[in-house]
Amino acid sequence: RGGAAPGADALRAELTGLGADVTLAACDVTDRAALQELLAAVPEDHPLTGVVHSAGVLDDGVIGSLTPERIDTVFRPKVDAAWHLHELTADLDLSAFVLFSSASGVFGTPGQGNYAAANTFLDALAQHRRAAGLPATSLAWGLWESASAMTGSLADGDVARMSRSGVAGLTEAEGLALFDLGCAADDAVVVPMRLDVAALRGGPDEAPPLLRGLVRTRATRAAAASEEKPAQRLAGLTDEEQERELLRLVRDRTAAVLGYAPDEIDVSGALTQLGLDSLTALQLRNQLAGDTGLRLPTTVVFDQATGPALAGYLRRELAAAAGGASAATAEPAVEDTLVGLVRQSYELGLSKEGWQMVDAAAVLRPVFGAPDEAAALPTVPLATGPAMPLLCFAPTMAPSGPHYFGRFAPVFAGRRDVTMLPHPGFGAGESLPATREAVVRFQADAVLRQAGDGPFALLGYSSGGWMANAVAALLERQGRAPAAVVLLDTYIATNSFEKRLEAALTERMSTSEAFDLLTGAQMTGQSGYLRVFEDWKPEPIEAPTLYVHATFPPGESEALETEDAWQPEWPYAHEDADVPGDHFSIMDEHSESTALAVEAWLSDDRFADPS
Repeated sequence: RGGAAPGADALRAELTGLGADVTLAACDVTDRAALQELLAAVPEDHPLTGVVHSAGVLDDGVIGSLTPERIDTVFRPKVDAAWHLHELTADLDLSAFVLFSSASGVFGTPGQGNYAAANTFLDALAQHRRAAGLPATSLAWGLWESASAMTGSLADGDVARMSRSGVAGLTEAEGLALFDLGCAADDAVVVPMRLDVAALRGGPDEAPPLLRGLVRTRATRAAAASEEKPAQRLAGLTDEEQERELLRLVRDRTAAVLGYAPDEIDVSGALTQLGLDSLTALQLRNQLAGDTGLRLPTTVVFDQATGPALAGYLRRELAAAAGGASAATAEPAVEDTLVGLVRQSYELGLSKEGWQMVDAAAVLRPVFGAPDEAAALPTVPLATGPAMPLLCFAPTMAPSGPHYFGRFAPVFAGRRDVTMLPHPGFGAGESLPATREAVVRFQADAVLRQAGDGPFALLGYSSGGWMANAVAALLERQGRAPAAVVLLDTYIATNSFEKRLEAALTERMSTSEAFDLLTGAQMTGQSGYLRVFEDWKPEPIEAPTLYVHATFPPGESEALETEDAWQPEWPYAHEDADVPGDHFSIMDEHSESTALAVEAWLSDDRFADPS
């Protein structure tokens, strides 16, 4: 950004005061021609002798969510820019060529596959230059204490996870000293970071493998050899004692994933209320699978929503495994072979044909035509507080479930109850709705049971907004209207949004990891809901309505000027709120901004409880 960058004027003044001649230039270093033009402008009497490349952009997400566009967003300022600098300065007499890399490329960091790979390229480039006789140093930085434009969005849980891995924040003084030491080192790649060896020693299983050599574990070989697997510890116990032991295991592993001491959390309620999102839920599942030796479904933490439910599930699966008939280790059920076939359809570029197969399978699912024909589903509490409760509907797209609100709901903790009402038909053994009226009445009954006699607000994210609007309209006709309705980027087929969304979804599904949370029931559930909502149109309602807009086009990591009017619109009376992120990231890395916008609106005096 050149002179337009924050602090540019102060930096120029400071350097000028020290006797330097300063030129600040704005240049897209990923544009080779623009960079070549900039380098040509360097005066001959002050030739270029050093390069420091510190640019970087984050677009974090688990592997299954990384599209080519999200990878390009991170790669261009790292990979493309560094390579252009390398090529265009190769003939110059440089004394320094310094690359700002990241320890994520050395150790690996959950949710940063694109960023880790980009920084690994910088480390390799430094080695390549050294081998060619050119100067180069890649500094694979650890965490800094002071927040930057890149690290300012780190959640407390992210920082806590790093701390448990023995990574402490660098002060500015420490960072500058390590910069000098790193540039003076003989190695092409150095890792300037601050380690908390005590934290490593306290939890060696949490430490990155490359750091475990620094830890002198306290456990003796004899103790390790005597450690029993859960199945062994459960032998001879009653069912109640077994579930108590497994509940303790669930508590300990949940605490480890979320960065708490075991006695600091209570897993008797919904695990998602503790702040589990899709990434940490998979980490918890993986730890429990390692402990028990069971092949656990990737959705097990969402399917078994509370600690006791999960402990009971583990006990039953261990008992079945002991008898040689475990459902978790048996061949996949017929409905779950569907996931593999659809995955294959994406690999073959035949995704349309894959979903035609899902549509055909959905027709074979049992259906209900009235609310009393389907069993009521347990609600999922996500946050608690004294203000008017917020009842949420997840998207009716697979995988539907509470994980959509895993990073959104904790913002409301201590302020108001936030509860998700699951849609029937997305769980194994559940019936799908035969008609839209059947499921709208089912969810309206669920809302009334949850809300009791008090005021309440409804919220729907994406296609969950269809349900929120339909339920609100029905409840108004019944004389029990919601006090407010919130629609999070809910869309209708009025512009190019759906085409952009479909393209982004196809990209997200093109990687096998995107299927991690899918089951046959989820996929056929999506098909069933698309069928009954096929001719749905929004209804005008009296309740005040907040329409929250994502400001990035679907699949994009920034706001862009486009030729098409891609933003979805709501045709009836509403208030607007714009939040950063695209259709997906407003409930992921940008979820806090989304939640704060909703909370600010619901905190208006008109929604205050008159009692």
